[in-house]
Amino acid sequence: MAGTKSADSIKQKSTVQSKIMLILVDTGSSHSFLSSHFVQLTKLPTVPMEQQKVKLANGNWVTTTKQVKGLQWYIQGHTFTTDMIVLNLLPYDAILGFDCLKTFSPMQCDWQAKTLQFQHQGKLITLKGLQTPPLSLSTISAKQVFKSTQANDTWAYVFVDSPTSTSTSTTTPKQLPAEDIRTYYFSMLIYSKTPKGCHLEAMTMLYHYT
Repeated sequence: MAGTKSADSIKQKSTVQSKIMLILVDTGSSHSFLSSHFVQLTKLPTVPMEQQKVKLANGNWVTTTKQVKGLQWYIQGHTFTTDMIVLNLLPYDAILGFDCLKTFSPMQCDWQAKTLQFQHQGKLITLKGLQTPPLSLSTISAKQVFKSTQANDTWAYVFVDSPTSTSTSTTTPKQLPAEDIRTYYFSMLIYSKTPKGCHLEAMTMLYHYT
């Protein structure tokens, strides 16, 4: 099992029971795996399997005894059914390994365009991978925040606040000219997906701009 993060890797978003499932396409992985966190989130039924040792990308070995049989996942207008072994895979929800990819043979894989093209149910289809968007800031409504959280599609939130003065003086603080450097505090809640489990990490950054 490789499971390494790379700019050249193909990642896709699919849907399982109205939840977003982030997939890493990994030709170096002998089997397909499903995150134990995602299994708990979607309450997917598991069945026992013979104990299997899996070597991770960092060289560590882990043992698993569960799998999800016949998992149905929906992506870009198509539904697929795959058996997946349950494993701690964060930050990915699933890894498509060689056992699944070979069932789509013959397959044309374009790593630069991040596309997979193969025959499915008598039709030639093309599945597009996620493209890395340029960094940008945009507003988001409370409704959008709720929806993304419920759909397992949340990564980070940033709240921008004006600085709070700690001075005890009763005099009116001096207003800085517009051309001076202004300071804002960015309070960030990062939704971290780590091998140790999901947790919220709070971070405060001091940002200066002119």
